[in-house]
Amino acid sequence: HEVEERSIRLGVNLTAPDPIVVEKEGEVQTKLAMWLDNPQRKLSPTSFSAYLDCPLKFYFRSVAGLQVDETIGGEVDMPMFGTILHKAMELLYRPLIDKPHPETLIARMVGRPVVDEAIAQAIRSEYLHDEQLAEEEWSGNILLVRDIVRKYLNSCILPWDAAHGGFVIRKLEHPISCPVTFVSEGVERTVWFGGLADRIDLLEDGVLRIVDYKTGRPHQGFNGVEALFSSEAELRNPAALQTLLYGLMVNEEGRYESQPALYYVREMNREDFSPLLRDAGEPVVQWSSYRDDLLAHLRMKLEALFDPTMPFTQCEDRNVCDFCDFRTICRR
Repeated sequence: HEVEERSIRLGVNLTAPDPIVVEKEGEVQTKLAMWLDNPQRKLSPTSFSAYLDCPLKFYFRSVAGLQVDETIGGEVDMPMFGTILHKAMELLYRPLIDKPHPETLIARMVGRPVVDEAIAQAIRSEYLHDEQLAEEEWSGNILLVRDIVRKYLNSCILPWDAAHGGFVIRKLEHPISCPVTFVSEGVERTVWFGGLADRIDLLEDGVLRIVDYKTGRPHQGFNGVEALFSSEAELRNPAALQTLLYGLMVNEEGRYESQPALYYVREMNREDFSPLLRDAGEPVVQWSSYRDDLLAHLRMKLEALFDPTMPFTQCEDRNVCDFCDFRTICRR
């Protein structure tokens, strides 16, 4: 057989997808207006951070109400892992609310059966939704999650709290909120921010410490409030912004000085660990010094969010798209 070679070329024209623009009119405007002057409708820090990431992402999630497919499988994902840890800590610490010197009681918990019981109860209620299923019937993945949560509690969170006394646990999984006023179309309007504080401690100096448990990669630093509202994703720190917003809610709710604290559980066994935020390398000890700057930037963003002449558009920073739940819709 004679071999005949041919060069075959296929021309493909790749055209960039048209940008997606959603005007704030009709039903969209009606749904947006539901946040205005309505204390029953809270804007969460997570939703607000989504708007900072990408206005269109906020539209998909909070206005259009698109739901991400969350089919329960055989494996525990990172959000569920955090949910289990949060629930276990709530079960352990709820009997300690308002007790003086809880560090003594916390120290007695380390490595004891009470920790295992709290973790098992958290897994059953938050993941399995079966209070009767024995541990012998759990899958290997669930057993692995149980062991990791046990390690974080017995080696990180509980020992750290036991070694750093001087606090009283006041609230656990406590709903907090506050109003923020801004001007829209020449009229003063109000949006209520709301969230759920993992834990609120009263420190010896009268400051309320707002504890937020984090299971992800540590990220406590930021460079001023302005950076938290930047259009560049790498300059923002959603965890820092969330705890500063929680500080605003607690401060407005009870007129207390507050202190944001991020408990990055995987780092708490280090001798140099501190839960404090760091602004340009300096620890954030008191929230009040950020109040005015935070409110000013919040008002500017709220004015843009509720401005009917500014449509929801796609973000310019493509780094945001890598882990966006709606990237297939945007075809990015």
